[in-house]
Amino acid sequence: MIGAVCFKVTNEYEVRIYMVGTYEQIDWTNPSPCVLGENYTCYALKNEEAGNAIQIVTGLNGQHMLRLFETKRYILRLVYEENLDIEVPRFQNENNKFLKLEKDKDYITFQFVNYLGYSRINFTHDNCGQQIVFEIAPEKMNYEEDYIVLTEAIAQVCSELLLEYSGLTSNLFEQSEEEHRTILEQFIFLRQFCYGNNLFSVFEAIKRNPDRVLSSDEIYKPIGCGIPSQKFYTHPFSYGKG
Repeated sequence: MIGAVCFKVTNEYEVRIYMVGTYEQIDWTNPSPCVLGENYTCYALKNEEAGNAIQIVTGLNGQHMLRLFETKRYILRLVYEENLDIEVPRFQNENNKFLKLEKDKDYITFQFVNYLGYSRINFTHDNCGQQIVFEIAPEKMNYEEDYIVLTEAIAQVCSELLLEYSGLTSNLFEQSEEEHRTILEQFIFLRQFCYGNNLFSVFEAIKRNPDRVLSSDEIYKPIGCGIPSQKFYTHPFSYGKG
């Protein structure tokens, strides 16, 4: 079983990902090639009973993907030459509450809670533009056979609730084997970013203007003003304009 994954950012700088508490159980003396690419290296566990917190799976697009698990705590350890000035890598989801981070000079402890789907780690050292793409999967539920099927079933039920007699008779919700953007990501986006107050305001706006689209926003301002006629005040119905 895989105990750690090493990613070479540059020739003098690499990072290692492993689960908290497993450092002594990893065989660091025997690195092995990794199917994720030439910049990746894998390290096996000395004892398979230590767990299976890191996996390499084949995604729906047929490509290999690094898989980590929800609620487990991982360490991203930075290994580099002493004379290098390293910029701390950034996670794609750093500003979201479902990612818990603890940053130090040489390592980052991270944990995903109530989040499933893709994420990435971006490296900006020396403008290298490198990144590690991985996915977060549930530990107690089979990701492909259970969670994705369940998500598609929920989406189908929701689509039927929204149908009208004048609308479409069916909507298709299925996984795309070619695109990375899946139904799961859309579901997570709605759950994380469409909060209660935000949803209510959106529904109210749709109810008020169900078929309108704002094409231009114009504000009319007066170009000047004159002295009102005295006749308007004495005979408002005769000299006033409606």
